[in-house]
Amino acid sequence: MTMTQRDRCATPRALRALRERRGWSWADQARALKDAARVLAVPGVAGMSVASLVRTIARWESEGAAVIPGERYRLLLAYAYARVAMTERSLRARMSSGCCR
Repeated sequence: MTMTQRDRCATPRALRALRERRGWSWADQARALKDAARVLAVPGVAGMSVASLVRTIARWESEGAAVIPGERYRLLLAYAYARVAMTERSLRARMSSGCCR
């Protein structure tokens, strides 16, 4: 599937929105990607510095550059965001059941 110019323009905004919805800074997201890379055995990313990943994330979110995350980064982003979503859902369920009051 090829991306249209419209998709390329929407991607930086969507990535920023996903990160900000979780209250993550670029450094927080970089650490989440490193953790995901360790779990999923993606050594190239697992060994990167947080500062290097922060620069990469900044490029993804730059509307002027239209840099799209590569396949391995898309996997790590999906894993990191899915983990957070599952944790939040789990916490909400426990709170509503009265176990954590």
